[in-house]
Order: sequence, then C-alpha cells, then structure tokens
Amino acid sequence: MSDPFHDVRAPGLEARTCGGTHDACLEMDRLSQLLCACDDGVLTEEGLHEAAALAERLGRTDELFDALMK
Repeated sequence: MSDPFHDVRAPGLEARTCGGTHDACLEMDRLSQLLCACDDGVLTEEGLHEAAALAERLGRTDELFDALMK
C-alpha cells in the first residue's frame, strides 16, 4: 500500500513557517503529515518508523507520543 502523504516536494504551512533550512522545513512538514495520518488512524507501520526517526531528529518526540496516545 502506498503512503498518500509521501510527497514532500510541496511544502505546507509547517515548512513555510519553521524558520530552519529548506531540508529541515521539509522534514518538519513531512512529520506534520505523518502526525495527521496518525490522528486519522491511517498511519502505516512504515510511516510510524519514519515518524519516529523524524521526531527524534527534529526534537519533536512529545508531539509523536501525544498523537499515538489519542
């Protein structure tokens, strides 16, 4: 099953406002997409691993934990 949230070439609001490098902004936007997928109950196991790696790298593990506990 393909991940419908995988296209990070079109940055959303998070990417435009994170204030970091372009790559960091894309990573933040991708993490936001994965957190939304988690909230919607459609996060795949692969997406979970990706979200965990991004959250750790970006220092956003609290947000991931909160999304998983909903």
